Amino acid sequence: MGIGTVFLTCAAFVFIQSQYSTDIAFAVLGVVFLVVAFTLYFISKRKLEKPDTETPIGLEDDPLSAFLPDVIKENETIKNLVSQISHNPIMATSAAVTLGVLLSREFFED
Repeated sequence: MGIGTVFLTCAAFVFIQSQYSTDIAFAVLGVVFLVVAFTLYFISKRKLEKPDTETPIGLEDDPLSAFLPDVIKENETIKNLVSQISHNPIMATSAAVTLGVLLSREFFED
């Protein structure tokens, strides 16, 4: 698909250059590529927007939350933290592992 795109671009450039001039060929293909780039940018930007409904925090589904006291569960900081963990579990796990390794090296000195 990429090679086909390159060949079509070259063919369009040669055709426009033979009909008009090199300057016009560069200008026309530049405008076409700019329009395609903006279209792809706005399509991808629209997919990355947050959904309208708020996703559940996840304290009810979390198996470790059964060990938390109710006072801690009601804290807004804990709610936000658990919400971020439920939204991005892989990133939260990697951050926890990294912090654990750093703290263990600091306390136990290798």
